[in-house]
Amino acid sequence: MEHYSDGSSNLHSALVSAGGTIRRFPGKYRDTRVDGELHGWFRRVVREQFDDDPDACVIEPNIAVLADLEVPTGDLIEKASIQVIVTQGESIEDYCMKEDGANQAQYLRLDFDLGCLGPMFKESLPHIHVKPDHEPRFALHTGHVVAEFIDMIYRNYKHDLWMVWASRVWHDELRRRGRNANTSVFMPVSEAFKASQIGYLISQSSELKQMKASWRAAREEMFPLQIDSALSCVNL
Repeated sequence: MEHYSDGSSNLHSALVSAGGTIRRFPGKYRDTRVDGELHGWFRRVVREQFDDDPDACVIEPNIAVLADLEVPTGDLIEKASIQVIVTQGESIEDYCMKEDGANQAQYLRLDFDLGCLGPMFKESLPHIHVKPDHEPRFALHTGHVVAEFIDMIYRNYKHDLWMVWASRVWHDELRRRGRNANTSVFMPVSEAFKASQIGYLISQSSELKQMKASWRAAREEMFPLQIDSALSCVNL
């Protein structure tokens, strides 16, 4: 199984390998929502729950995760809250140790709660917050909500690690198919994106479709947790 990094491997261990109905990262974390200003709230959580050690919830130097899941049967999620804090230009440790949050951090949260549906079709189930509360909420149109959310975090905020992971996954897939990895168009595709060569990318649409399928399978192997497909009826 390919992981984005050691940090994502630790997250996998806590949320997947550990098993059990209640799954948390870090293990001693007890779910709490942002109360007041983000920086002050995060410092309180670290002080009160992790003995003033921000590394307890770090998966990358600038990314902290606070996750609380209920998984009563197999890999089927009944409730999920995954809060992510991403710092800009400093580490989570530096951000946490400051007396004030002069350098703002990005907050994201995956929400899935069958006991809190909200007004009709307003709060898609599941959804992502990009600030601690209220609007806007962005729908996730997939059953593998944890896999998609974590992939989005790495693809946006740790793209270098995501690219290494994506290359490994695709070249492993080529070897499984008996194809020579030297024939891969992975790097030409990467360069085409940088140069905005849309014509070349369209010409490689079949290969791109296969690449994306291999990445989807790999991230769902990492985080197989999913929601009941019948719940699509409550999303637009």
